Amino acid sequence: FYAQNAGDFNISCTGSSACQTMMINATSARSVSLYASGNYAWDGYNSYIYAWNVNTMNMTCIGDVNDNACYTGNYYVPETGLTIDCYGTGCDYIGYFYVWNQIQQIDYKMNQCGLCGYDTCIERFYIRCGLYWSGSSIS
Repeated sequence: FYAQNAGDFNISCTGSSACQTMMINATSARSVSLYASGNYAWDGYNSYIYAWNVNTMNMTCIGDVNDNACYTGNYYVPETGLTIDCYGTGCDYIGYFYVWNQIQQIDYKMNQCGLCGYDTCIERFYIRCGLYWSGSSIS
């Protein structure tokens, strides 16, 4: 999807494997929102969201027992304005977050829903700084 000049870009992935192998280029949009509910609803393996310059990026990931709603994606995010809401195991194996310099602000909320502990609700949450969208180093 090329949503570079979209004001607000919203993607909703509901159900098992609803969104797979996607590239979303929304670098000049005002905001980007990802809503995922269900097992591998956002199956981010080989999927990318480019949202470097947006004012806000919101992610909501809702999972039941062993449901990885937002699974192993690649997210190119702004330094401020990133919100991640996790329910149950929805953010387990969420993936890689890339930022130009450093993430200055993340609004992160987790509701375990009695399905997991703080040490098991989210795994494989990586932040990489100083990378271009192509993956090459800035310096």
